[in-house]
Amino acid sequence: MKLSWCSRAGWAGIALGLVAGSPALAIAQKASPVIISQRTTAITTGQINTIIKQMLAASEQRRTAGIMKYIAPQAVFDMTIQFAGNNQQLQLSRQEYEAYLTEGFAITRAYRSQVSQLKIQVAANKKSAIVTYVLNEATTIKPQYSSQTLNLTATSNARLQFELVNGQVLITSSKTVTRMNADL
Repeated sequence: MKLSWCSRAGWAGIALGLVAGSPALAIAQKASPVIISQRTTAITTGQINTIIKQMLAASEQRRTAGIMKYIAPQAVFDMTIQFAGNNQQLQLSRQEYEAYLTEGFAITRAYRSQVSQLKIQVAANKKSAIVTYVLNEATTIKPQYSSQTLNLTATSNARLQFELVNGQVLITSSKTVTRMNADL
């Protein structure tokens, strides 16, 4: 699937709320493994808060591996990107999402984000959790085909499903709706 530069620029709307052209396919085939960290038998709100903070820091530092270590091998990303009156619906696997992030980070010159309305609901059995939040982002990109930079802002409504996977708290699904604007 080939995406427009606008969609590629919306990579961060996932965060933690955001492609597979030929370079992305090569990256996807070499997808990074889930990094094993501390094992646990129960999900807590503290763990989720820490993961969200670490993923946001990795986004600001443009470190794909810092995000991907919290993504389950079979994770699915369902993203709607609204830009200039158009909607683009994406459904990405973990490998495709990693490629999407990598391509987005490659053209990013500056990035900042802020999370609000964070809600964490841990299931009674402590084996899963639903996390919702609003992510506001501002980024400056330099598309490969242009000598000019472009400033983008985005607001994403995100819903993440966390589950225990082999003793790790990992994201197993993500659903985001991102509204993007550009200073043209």
